[in-house]
Amino acid sequence: MSNWFLDLLTGAEEKRAQELSRRNAEENQRRIERGLMTPEEAAVQQSRFDASQEPVAPSHDPRDPTAEPDLDAWGPDTWWSAQDWQRWFDSLNARFGAREAVLRWNAAWAQQGLGAGPLDARLDPDFRAWADSNGLDLYFGAGVIAEPIGAAAEVVSGVSKGVTSVGRAGSWLVPLAATAVVLWFIGPTVLKGTK
Repeated sequence: MSNWFLDLLTGAEEKRAQELSRRNAEENQRRIERGLMTPEEAAVQQSRFDASQEPVAPSHDPRDPTAEPDLDAWGPDTWWSAQDWQRWFDSLNARFGAREAVLRWNAAWAQQGLGAGPLDARLDPDFRAWADSNGLDLYFGAGVIAEPIGAAAEVVSGVSKGVTSVGRAGSWLVPLAATAVVLWFIGPTVLKGTK
């Protein structure tokens, strides 16, 4: 949940705006007392100030680097597609540079829930390759549950690689396990005989 929305729910943003408006009105009153402003000018300035404090809904345009991603929530709603996430990363990269873009993108991506729409993006080998080439983490936060699914998709497409890896690991794991078992059972007997 975005901070803006959370503040809206708790009323914290409204209280902050009221406090700022009160302070501005006090400052305008001091200016009137010093002869720096007329009451009419103070009223106009106060109304402009109050209008500037109205909360503005965040942008969800992926071409805007300051946008808040449209995350998938429970129930029927909208969310960004894989292409939207790529566009947003490109806009972040253009505005803030590669390092900051990666940090911001990863933080936003990690806010998605378990039922997030971009699960299909995690299953797309092209999207995963793009994310990997840019140093992005698709499996951070709740997405870690989807990592085995993405890994399974890779294994299905490259079964021979998996078999080769298991074969290599087995070539040294089996003798090591056998040696451990022998030492477990024979070790105490050998040690008693040396005393």
